Amino acid sequence: MRKEALGVVDVMFFANAVKVLNTLMNTSYLELIDCKKYMGGRMVTIIVGGTVSNVTSAIEAVNDQYRLDSVLKNTVVITNPHNELFKFF
Repeated sequence: MRKEALGVVDVMFFANAVKVLNTLMNTSYLELIDCKKYMGGRMVTIIVGGTVSNVTSAIEAVNDQYRLDSVLKNTVVITNPHNELFKFF
């Protein structure tokens, strides 16, 4: 399950996470790697993987669309992740 890049998005509330995930998947060809809910679904972490260009464009699209709504807490693109990192998923 080697990916060129990982995208990590922290979102407030589960319903908003579904909308953000839909935007991520519609923007480019990505694979959902993991989704974690914290505090009963009030904080959701979405982790997607794919090529560097696909992950970067998807994260930028999410930042442009949802940053002003205070829905997003954090977005990160990890390029060339180490194989040991995938043990956590």
